[in-house]
Amino acid sequence: ALADVGQLARARRVVVAAEKVARAITDPYSQASSLAKVATGHAQIGELARAEQLARSITEPTLTVRALAGVATALADVGQLARARRVVVAAEKVARAITDPESQAAGLAEVATALARTGEYADAIQIALDITDPESQNQALADVATALAQAGEYASAEQIAECIANPDAQARTWVNMATTLLQAGKPTKAARLLGAALSTGDWTRLPLSTFADVSPNAIRAIADATASTGDDWIRAN
Repeated sequence: ALADVGQLARARRVVVAAEKVARAITDPYSQASSLAKVATGHAQIGELARAEQLARSITEPTLTVRALAGVATALADVGQLARARRVVVAAEKVARAITDPESQAAGLAEVATALARTGEYADAIQIALDITDPESQNQALADVATALAQAGEYASAEQIAECIANPDAQARTWVNMATTLLQAGKPTKAARLLGAALSTGDWTRLPLSTFADVSPNAIRAIADATASTGDDWIRAN
């Protein structure tokens, strides 16, 4: 946040201080976790070389993957796509070597998200679909679908979102994609996805503020999309 308002010098001092604190932590996992956050901090203020160096130095594999994925995303954000892809490849190699299935799945989800944000959509989709842990796969697919929507690949984004098995996770993804469509000036398409979200998941868990941005015509489309669900609920109660 400090970097966002142009206070880079102060932001750097904060990150340097955070790294000193992290280095002083004696518990290995806690130190690795803190260093992963510091690596992200370096990346956010543009200290990309230091961020990558720090991420690669972390010895806890799952946290190494997380840090490298964050660095790759930061590199992609400033247009250094080739370097970002090399960092993602390194992250995937670490993730594949993790022996605990659940931890590996979480690591691969981080990799899939980073690949999507660097524009490597085909590889991101393949890795996400290969993940065997349902929760990690749902998160990876949601992140990939959102990244595709943000890149304007709306049809592909919808196809990936359809693969999300958890109804609430799928509904949240529809809302995220709808937000992107609204920002792109496509309220009708956004309304259709919001309708799908209401029909799919528990509406009480959805970020309903997005719905306030939809036009009256879009509200009508949402009502049409959710009418059958509402009728079923009334009959059941």
